[in-house]
Order: sequence, then C-alpha cells, then structure tokens
Amino acid sequence: MYPEDNADKLVPNFGVNNTAADAGSSSVEKHTWIANDMDWSVNVMNTNVALIKQSLLSPYLSGSINVYKCPADNYLSSAQRARGWGQERAHQQLSAVAEAFDHIKAGTVLGND
Repeated sequence: MYPEDNADKLVPNFGVNNTAADAGSSSVEKHTWIANDMDWSVNVMNTNVALIKQSLLSPYLSGSINVYKCPADNYLSSAQRARGWGQERAHQQLSAVAEAFDHIKAGTVLGND
C-alpha cells in the first residue's frame, strides 16, 4: 500500500533526534512512519495519540492506533506507574533503517562497523 503510492520506497524511520524534531514541528503533516519516540520517562510524546494519527502510515490504517500496541508489552517504568499510566502502544521498526535513511539523505555511505 504505502510503497505502491510512494515509488516503492519504504516508509521513513528517523532516528530519535529527527523524529523528535518532526513530532515537534508545527506542521500537521509528519514525515516518518510514526512521529514519536517512546522512552521510560513521563514525556507526553509517549502517549500523544494525535502524533500517531498524523504519521505517514496512519491513512493506510484508517487512523487506528491499536495496531501499534504489542500485546506482550505491559511494562511501565516506576515514574509512569506513579502517574497512573497505561501504555497506549508499543512500536518498533529496525533502528538500522533510520540510520540508513539519515545516511542516504546526507549522501554518505554506511560502513559495516
């Protein structure tokens, strides 16, 4: 679906800094597969459903956020539990894809370090 509409390209997966910048931009249109990063803090980005719905894959999922939740992910940090959080979703895409995307965009070559 996404590749067919985007010249057979894989949906972008930015690194943490670029994802945070994309999520924090005032533009409603985001440029990564999911426009937030999860961590163990109480950062509002961990539960911002609006960012998920603005991400590139959202139109292909009819705006559903449940597809990002891993059924096995039931862990919360002590800080999150203290705030009464329940994790909205867990997401993962190989982080090496993000690194590769950043290198391609910069015109540099990845090594096999």
